[in-house]
Amino acid sequence: MITIEPLQQYYQELLSVDDISWSKYLLAKDLLANKISVEDRETLIRKALECGKEQAEELKFKYPHLDVEALADRQGAKIQISCDLTNDSFMRFAEYLPPLQININWTPLKEYSKLLETNSSIELPPSNLLYRVILGHELFHLIEEQNQNIYTRSQKFVLWKFWGYCHQSSIRALSEIGAMAFTKEINQTYFSPLLLEVLLTYPINPTKAANIYAEIQGVANR
Repeated sequence: MITIEPLQQYYQELLSVDDISWSKYLLAKDLLANKISVEDRETLIRKALECGKEQAEELKFKYPHLDVEALADRQGAKIQISCDLTNDSFMRFAEYLPPLQININWTPLKEYSKLLETNSSIELPPSNLLYRVILGHELFHLIEEQNQNIYTRSQKFVLWKFWGYCHQSSIRALSEIGAMAFTKEINQTYFSPLLLEVLLTYPINPTKAANIYAEIQGVANR
């Protein structure tokens, strides 16, 4: 039987991790991470966070009374719920498929909700809020697709130069950092959306969740 106390501890301790540290965690996973200087990383992270937040603020200003589900509908998103995207070695909470499809995996949300139901005295975010956070994340990717000039999509990193030729590549992590900032702002959450990596993994694979927690703490404490 899975006990919830370790998850409560992970959650409480990770609440103090700021958005910059979460962003460093994401950027460290990018294939180009080792090629980017510390100074460039800080600039890229700051601008990606600003981009995500600004996109959320623009939508909220335009549609002040709509929640993230209504906003997704307004943007033309086609949302599909499934339960077949999860296994112990690889877990995908959702995916965006251009131009308008958003697939959300209900399995981790369902298992997380069951864990909360058997431990009603524990204070953790409700599963319906986590659903909205996931949806907001994927909605940002839809917005990126509709606006190819957005910073998180258009920013390139120079890999090498040779005479007059310059080879550039996109930095995938910027898109994820922007999505994190977007859904946090659009849903007005007090916790980082990346906490879902621990919260939703734990009910299915506690060992993997503990490893993710340790990895995040390692980045945050550098």
